[in-house]
Amino acid sequence: MEIQDIEYHGDRRFLYASAPGANGLTMAIPGGRRFQVGDRFDARFDPAALHVFDGVGVALPV
Repeated sequence: MEIQDIEYHGDRRFLYASAPGANGLTMAIPGGRRFQVGDRFDARFDPAALHVFDGVGVALPV
């Protein structure tokens, strides 16, 4: 994944990223680790904490 943008909200960060075949990924992560736009990283997701939306913002079942 590659970070496209970052928002800082207190002790939480929102990373906006893209990956091959998947654009528009948003991740809420706790503070602590430093990220910069353009950084590349691997991510793993807990399926129980995953939320997926279609192109108009309607939640999809996971």
